[in-house]
Amino acid sequence: MTYVRNILDWFSNVFYTFGVAYITWALLALAIWMAAYYPPKFEIPFFPISYYTGIWVVSLLLPLTSTFYLLFDLRLRRNQIEDAAKSGQIQFVYFANSLTALRDFSHLLHRRFRETCQPLELVAFATIAGVIAFIGIFLVFYNAFESVPGKEYYKLIDQSGGGRIIILAGLAGSLAGAYVYIFNKFRTFDIYPSTYLQASIGFISGSLAAVFAGSIYDSKILEFIVFSIGFLTAVNVAFLSSLLRHEFARLTGVKLPDDVTGDLDAIIQNAGAIESLHNIAVYSVGELVKADPLTIYLSLPAPLGVINGWVDEGLVLYYFGPENLALLAKVGVRRFTQLLELAVEQWPPAGSGIDNLAWKTKIELLSDFAIEPIVRNEVRCIVEARVHNRLLGILHDRYRESVFFPRP
Repeated sequence: MTYVRNILDWFSNVFYTFGVAYITWALLALAIWMAAYYPPKFEIPFFPISYYTGIWVVSLLLPLTSTFYLLFDLRLRRNQIEDAAKSGQIQFVYFANSLTALRDFSHLLHRRFRETCQPLELVAFATIAGVIAFIGIFLVFYNAFESVPGKEYYKLIDQSGGGRIIILAGLAGSLAGAYVYIFNKFRTFDIYPSTYLQASIGFISGSLAAVFAGSIYDSKILEFIVFSIGFLTAVNVAFLSSLLRHEFARLTGVKLPDDVTGDLDAIIQNAGAIESLHNIAVYSVGELVKADPLTIYLSLPAPLGVINGWVDEGLVLYYFGPENLALLAKVGVRRFTQLLELAVEQWPPAGSGIDNLAWKTKIELLSDFAIEPIVRNEVRCIVEARVHNRLLGILHDRYRESVFFPRP
């Protein structure tokens, strides 16, 4: 029965990713065929090679990235997490004393994986982003160089600011920024449906904001400024809101409050990882150490060992503060698991539980510091209160063996 269930799960995973990718490109191929032959009055052919081919290629890059991500990167990422978890025997942390802990953990990871990234939603937003790019290129790039006679609205555009070249620069900047944003995410295994949604919003808002930049900036290099605004908005949507807030404050004399960025940069020196944590509403070290480790693994592109190091240091920062963190670093202690190793006198046999841990009456390495009794008592209280029981089981091998492993 277990063998049959594993086969069904395997076929389910294959269809879940491969099937969605194949259906997506079948629909896109139908769209290309219909654009070329129906209706004849509005032909936008892919072949023969022409200006329209470039429009198709540029716009189809967005759903193409989602397809490659589904077929290769997404499954690779899941397998990496599963292999790393199994090698560390983390399955016992989630299913202690279970005879089928490994199978149960695989099913749990599979469910969390589906909750984290939905292939149907991913390709839907990728396709929508491609359609928006297609329409934008066709309407703006093509019409930017068309002759004015017969189209009165072009006269109004040409009479204001830099004319159609400003619109072209804004669209080009936002389109380039959207692609840079997508490919950076693709490179770091960090693509989600919201990635394409943000790229679409950045593309639209960047293009519109860039057009109105002439009302704020009167410069001979207005085209460059417009391109930059579109590019930076598409790469980071928050840039536009920040720009508008500061420009409004400058023009009206209003004093703005300081931006709250959180304290994750105190332990994580990786802007991409911090951005990924912000995407799942984790803005502080306290939120990081209290989150489900499996959710963090599935949301960050970094290796599990690196993520564990960040969380381990985060525990010290959260409970002892930056001053004591710097003080402990002087003796080579940066992680909570190091303090745990120093505070425990003897680890009990496998599966004995927390209550059987033997604690030291003094930590010799910290004997010269006044915080020694505070650190020792705090470490013991955290462990015995079981507030980070699962997290410590993942971070520390001896803790996992003593608390979660089945009794021999």
